[in-house]
Amino acid sequence: MLHVSTFVTLRRGLALATAGHLILIFLKVAGIDGGGLLLPGTGLWEFYPSMVAAPKAAAASVMVYGALCYACFAKLPPKADQN
Repeated sequence: MLHVSTFVTLRRGLALATAGHLILIFLKVAGIDGGGLLLPGTGLWEFYPSMVAAPKAAAASVMVYGALCYACFAKLPPKADQN
């Protein structure tokens, strides 16, 4: 059932969306939009105060997206013969 074209298309779309979201999170934490942990500035603390105030929740969110991204990019089991 997972090899049907609809599911393959949805899985690819979900994989691209989660990978894009993870890249965006890492760029924001690095400070690409006004400062963060790697680049100088206070953009992360000014524009995303809730993320900085609850780092455990932010880390949990990143882990969930990471697990979802891994699941989407993981290899599917071989197609079972339908008798």
